[in-house]
Amino acid sequence: MSEIEILPSIHDIPRAEWEAMAPADDPLWRWSFFEAMETTGIGLDGFAYLSLKRDGKRLALLPVFWLEALKLDDASGKSWPMVQRVRQWWPGFFSISTLVCGNPLADGRLLVAPGVGEVESRPLVQAVRALARRKRLRWIFFKDFGEKELAKLFPDSVRPPFFEVEAMPDAVLSLPWNDFEGYLAHLSPKSRWSTRRRLRKVHEAPGVRIEVLEDFSHLIPQMLPLYRQVYDNADARMDLLTSEFFATVAENPELRPTVIACWKDERLIGFLLCVFSGGECTSLRIGLDYPQLEELPVYFVLFVESIRLALERGCHAVNFTQTSYVNKLRMGSHLRTFTHVVTHSNPLVRRLARRFLPKTMGRYRDWEEVHNYLAKQDSGTWVPESREDGGASEDRAAAH
Repeated sequence: MSEIEILPSIHDIPRAEWEAMAPADDPLWRWSFFEAMETTGIGLDGFAYLSLKRDGKRLALLPVFWLEALKLDDASGKSWPMVQRVRQWWPGFFSISTLVCGNPLADGRLLVAPGVGEVESRPLVQAVRALARRKRLRWIFFKDFGEKELAKLFPDSVRPPFFEVEAMPDAVLSLPWNDFEGYLAHLSPKSRWSTRRRLRKVHEAPGVRIEVLEDFSHLIPQMLPLYRQVYDNADARMDLLTSEFFATVAENPELRPTVIACWKDERLIGFLLCVFSGGECTSLRIGLDYPQLEELPVYFVLFVESIRLALERGCHAVNFTQTSYVNKLRMGSHLRTFTHVVTHSNPLVRRLARRFLPKTMGRYRDWEEVHNYLAKQDSGTWVPESREDGGASEDRAAAH
């Protein structure tokens, strides 16, 4: 007989048992990464782990977290002056309480023990709804689940009271080449010329240099303001990473954390924090000094330098994660698509959300370009074009 156990902390799950279930090539699903998110305070109100057992044996794990007052303008990446004025005397205005299933900083997964076939998912979904009721959280989101992962939880398709909302995809670059020159050679002549030109513009600019740093703890005070600039311009905001989080990641050797730093004289003007696991490099967070982007394509160059770094470390892929899709598609990326599965405890709100959420959450920056790419992906007719400018305007639009 199946039973559900709700575990309050990642420390209640043996590390070896978690790692046997988690994907080996995704650093954001390592036990130690969840420990970092759980213990350093990243803007969430709590974590729990739903454990599905049968005859005392753990079959599956579903991480969940919750926000008691998620601001809708943060969730949508939009700002409304009227909302800000009302919040001066009503702090909780235009906020929702929500239970989210999955990973705050990555795509969602149901972790299944090795050797276990199809999981009886209904008890897990029922436990999610019961936990939301107990904590008085009105919304439930299964966040950023891919097709295969979603099928584990909803094997017979998503049915009421749940409904689907398009989520932002990840941009992923496969790396079949032996070195960076091999990567450049696969680009179209126009893209190759543009990439080399942008690299030269940064590398040859007076006082500007790029450094690859495995020891970067001392830079965190300079990194945080740049991260906040990008955060404030992001398409959506839910988590807010802290200096303690960055410090914990910096000290975690199993993630092989590395910062690609861009300096102008002695001032940090951009960074990209990468983590590694099982042959995949993941761009965890980027920070930018936006005024500097008027002259230098820092955003583009940081991501291109992560390709160089990943190839040097023998990786088979780079996950650039979400946002700024035009730039990332021009680098040769493909898209991993995801879906949110959503419900609300109130039937009337649920009916309205089913109508309007796809028109808000499902409409993000570069949405048209993404759908143009997806329509042509199977036919092989997508040809990413490079623009003639130096990328400064695109860098200013970038949000990670």
